[in-house]
Amino acid sequence: MRELKEKEVSRRTFLDYAVRAIGTFITVAVGLPLTGYLVSPAVARAKKEEWVQLGAISDFKAGEPVPVKFSSFVKDGWMENRVDRMVWVTTQDGKNFTLWNPRCTHLGCAIYWDGKDQKLKSPCHGGVFDPVFGRVLAGPPPRPLDTLPMKVEDGKLYCIYTDFRLGIPEKVPL
Repeated sequence: MRELKEKEVSRRTFLDYAVRAIGTFITVAVGLPLTGYLVSPAVARAKKEEWVQLGAISDFKAGEPVPVKFSSFVKDGWMENRVDRMVWVTTQDGKNFTLWNPRCTHLGCAIYWDGKDQKLKSPCHGGVFDPVFGRVLAGPPPRPLDTLPMKVEDGKLYCIYTDFRLGIPEKVPL
């Protein structure tokens, strides 16, 4: 009978073990997500550049900007959403191309081609841009249209879509 008493755990010892176990569980439950939050920026993957095919170079007429619409996927946390995008493609000779971000550099309104005036225009605040060089011709935009990286491979035109900060004189990617 004496052996049995030595193996018994007192109420105080049992409560001590239980409190320590609960404390450890709470520490781990709170500590792991907190550690992940603090460490994740250091180990985050760099944003992968995605080249988007815009079409064959023969699809673009010289001297007139052409809007090209496409879809891309944007990851926000664990969600991945399809986003419709657009770029303006200009060429003067059918060989050298300039790609414009479709947003006015003032407030981000979508620019459009005015065939009558032969200019790219913003419906907000009267921004007017030169279709060849993207220079501001009228209105409050603080800088020219933003160009996008592009390449031509196997007769097809590709770009990397990027948005930029608005309303400032410098071209700063988001």
